[in-house]
Amino acid sequence: FSLSSNYSESNYTYESSGESETITDITRSQNANASFIKAIDGKWSWGIWGRAYASTYNNINFSYSFAPGIEYNVFPYSESNVHQLRIYYKVFHLFNRYVDETLYFKRKENLWQHSLNASLSLIEPWGSLSLGADAENYLNDFNNISYGVYSSASLRLFKGLSLSFYINYYKIGKQITLPFEGATLEEVLLRRRQLETSYNYYAYFGISYSFGSIFNNFVNP
Repeated sequence: FSLSSNYSESNYTYESSGESETITDITRSQNANASFIKAIDGKWSWGIWGRAYASTYNNINFSYSFAPGIEYNVFPYSESNVHQLRIYYKVFHLFNRYVDETLYFKRKENLWQHSLNASLSLIEPWGSLSLGADAENYLNDFNNISYGVYSSASLRLFKGLSLSFYINYYKIGKQITLPFEGATLEEVLLRRRQLETSYNYYAYFGISYSFGSIFNNFVNP
């Protein structure tokens, strides 16, 4: 399980006609996640995921979701510290209560959603490599599909020091939480509200150094 809360405040002061004016920008979010996962045998497992969430940026006054799911690993779980090829499916019940009325004239709504994910991970003496893809949509709208792909790699330069890369691309379906009134110029400039978009992507690279026991490389998927 995990809990988090975020509060961000920025104050912008500028001069206009000889007078000083200040604009204050505040965003808040809270997030709680919990999951329980149990192995069925050497390759199958099942789990339950729960989440509660709120975000002024995403126009969410309160949201919760509950999802059972099942996973199949092509390789036995006993070999997960060497390689994994996992395929997993979840079905979500989702409830959203919005801060402002949405583009679809909703103040709150109950939704059903499902997702399918696949990920490959390889751990070798030279480092590690991961590839993955996922897709999801609401069960009442099969034309509204979101999907994405990602790849990451960690290269061991020498003992303890690694160079890491990550790239992600995601195609976004209908953003059902967007407010009907849209965003003002001020909200756009201050990045106070989420805007309509059809895709996003990001990439990064970095270095890391690990030290400690020679037995600390066990990987639990």
